[in-house]
Amino acid sequence: MIKIKIAQLNAFVVFALLPWLTFFAPALLAYGLLVGLLVLNRKFIALLLFFTAAGAAYALVEASPVREILSPEQSLNAYNSTFGWLIVLSLLFLKQDIALQATRLVDALMLAFAITGLSAYYVFGIDVEAIIQIMGLTFAPYFAISQRHDQRIMVAAYMFLSGGRANALGFILAVVWDQFRYLRAVLSLPALIGLLALVASGSAAVLAYEYLQDLQNQAVYMKGRTAFWIGLLENPPDAIGAGAGYSLLVIEQIAGFFQLPHNDWLRVYSEFGYIGLITTLLAVVLLSQRGDVTRFATVVLGVSMVFDNTLSYPTAMAAYFIVCQSRSSQLNKSRSDPELTSPATQPAGGAAPVGQ
Repeated sequence: MIKIKIAQLNAFVVFALLPWLTFFAPALLAYGLLVGLLVLNRKFIALLLFFTAAGAAYALVEASPVREILSPEQSLNAYNSTFGWLIVLSLLFLKQDIALQATRLVDALMLAFAITGLSAYYVFGIDVEAIIQIMGLTFAPYFAISQRHDQRIMVAAYMFLSGGRANALGFILAVVWDQFRYLRAVLSLPALIGLLALVASGSAAVLAYEYLQDLQNQAVYMKGRTAFWIGLLENPPDAIGAGAGYSLLVIEQIAGFFQLPHNDWLRVYSEFGYIGLITTLLAVVLLSQRGDVTRFATVVLGVSMVFDNTLSYPTAMAAYFIVCQSRSSQLNKSRSDPELTSPATQPAGGAAPVGQ
């Protein structure tokens, strides 16, 4: 009988199985797989927070002042993105005790996905650009747990070939940031204080608005993002924002059809105000101070949120939820100890097969 360690199963689901959902099944099933992983890892506090976040997202959307004028499509996206936002906040209350272990099977399925997606887009001209870029957010943390150079090369190659410039930028910054531990320690607190001061004073919004106006005057439109972001900044929100889904109405007025803001930071700011933006900023900064894999994934997430709709991607957020609970000390050890398993889920005498 083949025994599969829980650590291996975690990695298989997160890095190998989740990406395929965007091709063959509704991406919301990613949250079902996430619940399954939490049950197998006996993460009952995490399960409680997960369902609390789901209920809170529903309540926030239903209580939104703009709820009655949202279309069904806008309402669904408002639920989804609000839930993604609350997932990030909930991670602050969870400890890191889930193990992830890279395997050849994971490598093979990731490579198969990469070849399938990239070939469909570049060779056959099939419009799967969004899918292969979104999956870059799932693949990126695999770089941090990889034990071999070929695994890291595969992830790095995918990040650049997928065409997601925001993801590639986040990936580069995560790699660089990972190498300068003393610089992180020196810059983190002053940078956080400076950002919070800018946000709280409203200066950040003013500076961003003026910069975007200059870009628009120079005919730099960034596929419509410039106009979208200006629209979200034209009417600064109050402390608690204009309500879940509000940003979608603003963008629809500008674009003339259903469209997403392509900036989750501005979306949180417009919908949940200064309080929402500051709490999100604090969550991202604090999470980036945790273990190696959490830091790596959070840097990629934070950068992608500047240019994309990351909070709306269930596959990316489900993977991020698990990755942020990975123990960095154990992951570092796994590079020299391939038999690493989760002590929270394995008996002292050895690895247990799935289901035991």
